[in-house]
Amino acid sequence: MVNKFIVVAALCTGLSCSAASPTSPTSTPAPGSATVSALTVTSGPSSDAGFQLAATVTLSDHTSEDVTKTAVWTSSDTALAQVASGGFVTVLSGGNVDFSATYQSVVGSLNVAVVQTRWTVTGVVSTVFPNLPRQLPGVTVAITAGRDSGVSAITDANGRFAFVNLQSAVVNFYVVAAGYSPWTLSGLHLTQNETINPTLFPKPPTDGTGAAATAQCNDATWIWAQSPNGACALHGGVAWGVCPGPLCAP
Repeated sequence: MVNKFIVVAALCTGLSCSAASPTSPTSTPAPGSATVSALTVTSGPSSDAGFQLAATVTLSDHTSEDVTKTAVWTSSDTALAQVASGGFVTVLSGGNVDFSATYQSVVGSLNVAVVQTRWTVTGVVSTVFPNLPRQLPGVTVAITAGRDSGVSAITDANGRFAFVNLQSAVVNFYVVAAGYSPWTLSGLHLTQNETINPTLFPKPPTDGTGAAATAQCNDATWIWAQSPNGACALHGGVAWGVCPGPLCAP
């Protein structure tokens, strides 16, 4: 699996990739009698969601201490990358960003160049008509959650659609067409190119009493049967049962 970003370079001042305040800290000293003399920021483990930074202080007694969870973290450009409490970085776009950690008035920083990886989602929208799928043109496929929420596509004459240049995120899809029940897909973790093939079910018609049909037959006719016994016997058998309903397959 390809990570959502690539750390291209790590640039920093000083041999230890740290920047320490030239003045002594004025806040409460580190545990014991030692004070903080320098702070180093390093890049740690990465995942599809982002990557981890670490902050280590050097004390006046020549010992060191991990302060990643207690340091105050900042990003020089939150439009490119954001850093959370605890030093975890989420990449939003590509570029150079300075990440800084502050502990007892001592500051360390690390410059990182990252590239946001983008993904493609393709597929075909079909309908059950009957038993075998039939591709549907002119159907709207929309992204309703994630960083690209609000983006939509329309299926072509062969029912195909494509989204390109999508950002890594947890994504929801919503497919709607006149005469069909909506189709949804929730919680897709978009960390690679994906293919999704929505299948739409026709909305069942109603009879003179307002009751909805319970199944569609293989010849595309509708029935209002309440039992599977003999249902669609003269119409090639049941193609699919309306759910919920008496002929809905378990």
